[in-house]
Amino acid sequence: MVISRTFCRGALLALPALIAASSGCRKKQVEPPTPAAQPSSGPTAAASAAGAGLRAEKFVAARARGADIELAAVARDRSVVLATLDATLRPRNVEVLARDVEAAEGTEISLVADGLVLFVGKLGGSPGAWLLRKGAAPTLVARDRCAVRDGVAWLQREGASVHLRLVQASGESKSPAVTVPAEREVHLACGRDAVVLATRDGEHLSLATFGVDTFSAPASLVEVEREGELDDELRDRLILPRAGKSVVLLRVGESSVSVRELDDKGSGAWRKAMRDGKPVALREDADLVAGAVAPDAQGKIWFLASEPTSGGACADGEPPRRIVLHELETKGANVVDATRPVIELPCGIEAIDAHLAAEATRATMWWTEPVDKKACPHPGLSASAVVVAASDRPGARRTAIVAEGVTPIDPARFLAVTRPGGCAPWSAPEAGALMLVPAPR
Repeated sequence: MVISRTFCRGALLALPALIAASSGCRKKQVEPPTPAAQPSSGPTAAASAAGAGLRAEKFVAARARGADIELAAVARDRSVVLATLDATLRPRNVEVLARDVEAAEGTEISLVADGLVLFVGKLGGSPGAWLLRKGAAPTLVARDRCAVRDGVAWLQREGASVHLRLVQASGESKSPAVTVPAEREVHLACGRDAVVLATRDGEHLSLATFGVDTFSAPASLVEVEREGELDDELRDRLILPRAGKSVVLLRVGESSVSVRELDDKGSGAWRKAMRDGKPVALREDADLVAGAVAPDAQGKIWFLASEPTSGGACADGEPPRRIVLHELETKGANVVDATRPVIELPCGIEAIDAHLAAEATRATMWWTEPVDKKACPHPGLSASAVVVAASDRPGARRTAIVAEGVTPIDPARFLAVTRPGGCAPWSAPEAGALMLVPAPR
């Protein structure tokens, strides 16, 4: 499952390095941030020829399809397109899925299945999240939504009941109704194979799990946490579905981090994460940021936490922040925590957008560094480098590229939306050109 989350407490920005070479949290073990790439006469990454006649906004999504590339993009003519590109990024075909769209900050675009694109933004002047397909009218989906295998699920409220809707390339489904008490919050969490409906009231938490392949089968709410069940107060919680219908609850309390792994029947005991024989506790001023789980039952669990450094203060009087990666692994009856190295955020940088993904035995992530705004006077550019890191490899690796937007194609390549000369005006004739960027090694 891929989780993309804004870190810390501020605006969305990028950051130069994430994982240093050593474990532990002492400042002498922190890898210094790498300076951001300076815009130059052009992107410094190896790039292919731009796709003839196809110019895009920074909002793009892409993936490999054999030797070709499937691309969903907001085009410069205010349309959403779905295209197949060859290895040189020349279009084999381009299909227009929607017209009269408005792209601005907060716009998103995703490839969720064959021929199925999620667009978040204004369509025909109306803001919302829209599922787009060739030959079909746009489908408006709810704010409470998440991606599953080959589709998107979302909440539909009907009085005291909640239905889940699921749209996949193969068709649409609707779950049986689930009655939810009026005083409870309702949220969704999606894995590849299941959609989890979560209802909460204070520390009380109940889940109902719907399999993607058995979506129309009834599912009952099962209480999985009660007020006072654990010996410390709840601070934060993540619901992380694995493959199949198993679910991991990651709970951060005032004095411990606890994990409960629920099987497909909702059974499983709470266990505290331990380090050096003692319960792991996040600092009072630390924030739980994002999490990911290996697909197999009892596999590794990762989460990212943001906390202030113990060093000096920034101009606003607050200390700079740092990001810590925790890796939890089941060993016998225990869950053992290993903190991966830390990175310190420079003053003025309060957030990054990391894309955290779990594999069988490791977590990987990528993000972008910000363009030096002083060196690039035109608005809209956002990335001066692509940075990747992994839980099983020290350090972070980067490839310089001055671009408006970046998206991965496969583990070896990224796709970037660039401008001629790196910093040309948005209205330049060749603005929005697509280029291939090799993944950092």
